Amino acid sequence: MTKPDCEICANLHAEKGRDPPCDSCSIDLLPENVETVQLYNLVRGQVLLTALGDSIDLNYTSVIEVMKLIGVEDSRDVFLSIVKCFEFERELLLKGKEDGLSDSDSKY
Repeated sequence: MTKPDCEICANLHAEKGRDPPCDSCSIDLLPENVETVQLYNLVRGQVLLTALGDSIDLNYTSVIEVMKLIGVEDSRDVFLSIVKCFEFERELLLKGKEDGLSDSDSKY
């Protein structure tokens, strides 16, 4: 099991005026995915933005530099997995906006 960075999660929920779901945030991961999820939690805020502040894409240069700094092995596969995580999360956010939810209403 692994959890997202607790401090980041707590701050995100505090900004939205609610308590973080600490009791239910653990997820079961396959051992080969733990490093990818931990790395994604580090870089998920490294995004390219439009002039209006909308996220365009993950900043690949930042991801690669963090991977180098922490010595990630098999970096190609981990990088591609991080990109997939970002795309998945972005789709959830877009779906929430289509359903009339604001960013503050989304659990992401």
